[in-house]
Amino acid sequence: MAAPGLPALAVRLGLAWVILALIGFFAGSPLIRASLPLTAAVTGALLPDMQCELTLIEKPYTDQVQLTATNDGPLLLGGAATVPAGQVMRGTANVIHALVPLVILFTIVLGWPAANLKQRLVMILAGIPAAALLLAVTTPFQLAGHVQIYLQQLAGQAGVARAEPLSLTYMIFLESGGRWMLAVALAVLCVGAGQLLPAGKRPAAADAAPPGD
Repeated sequence: MAAPGLPALAVRLGLAWVILALIGFFAGSPLIRASLPLTAAVTGALLPDMQCELTLIEKPYTDQVQLTATNDGPLLLGGAATVPAGQVMRGTANVIHALVPLVILFTIVLGWPAANLKQRLVMILAGIPAAALLLAVTTPFQLAGHVQIYLQQLAGQAGVARAEPLSLTYMIFLESGGRWMLAVALAVLCVGAGQLLPAGKRPAAADAAPPGD
């Protein structure tokens, strides 16, 4: 398949974006609900000293994933400052916001040219674990990051210095555009996986023509 020009490629990607965005808008909440066990497992690993519960809350325009975290025991903030056991902390993530990296991923996977059906299938199949990875490395860090920001605020109010956790630094990276960069990077890997298959060659015109009498 000959590579399309930039205008044609832009149209393909734009069409894929519109279709996927509509799917995400109307069916995004069930998808995020299905991914809650994965999100909860990663969030719990990021906050090992807390009991974490995730719920999907219906909102007028877009649903939200809400984290309710309760610390099992006193949390040391620094110096003599602690957070008493049983403190409830919350974080939220907008469903549409959580889906945008997936829309970016599959926009590229579905809109990028493929030489044949096998290449396209490999791109799509590679996109499935890539999507799960995206969910695992974005939304849980956003939720846990809200809790870490709250703890940083408590430390500031107590007048103690609390080192910024790496998970919070990563969350700031995500919120600064990192989640879109990750989606593009994974999409490039999926496209590359598809293009590892041979493209095949079209028969030359002379070879395809029937022999003369």
